Amino acid sequence: MKKTVSLLTLLIILNVSFSQTFTEHNFKVQTVCTLTIALKTVDGEDKVNVYQCIDQSSSISIYRVNVITLKKQITDNETYLNKLKADYSKLGAASFITFKGKKAVQVTENITIEGHSFKQYSISFLYKNKALTMVLVTNSSSGTVLLEKYKTNFSLL
Repeated sequence: MKKTVSLLTLLIILNVSFSQTFTEHNFKVQTVCTLTIALKTVDGEDKVNVYQCIDQSSSISIYRVNVITLKKQITDNETYLNKLKADYSKLGAASFITFKGKKAVQVTENITIEGHSFKQYSISFLYKNKALTMVLVTNSSSGTVLLEKYKTNFSLL
């Protein structure tokens, strides 16, 4: 009996994930760590909130959601996303994707942090007058798998 309870406890610990709802910003996400506020500021008239957590279980993975609450309504989404893609293309491989039914821009970059190589995946889109960017920074060889799981576990409210 003790072995069974120990095994179940271990399985629960290994599969722990944190589901969080951010109603103020119209999204919900489930990650392997708890997102906390990393930055809260105002840029001009726009409010900027960055939520982040770091998972160091086997490799290093940083999960982040950047939220810019826009003071002025963006009425031309196409122009906004085209400019964003052009800007992202200077950083890495950028492309248009459909994310949760919205047109989005995804970029994959090779970055170095304190001498260590990482991949950074970013997905940016507009939703309810907010510019949202999901970011995954990882040194895991399974980065694309982690990204797909992150995308699957992200939902809009």
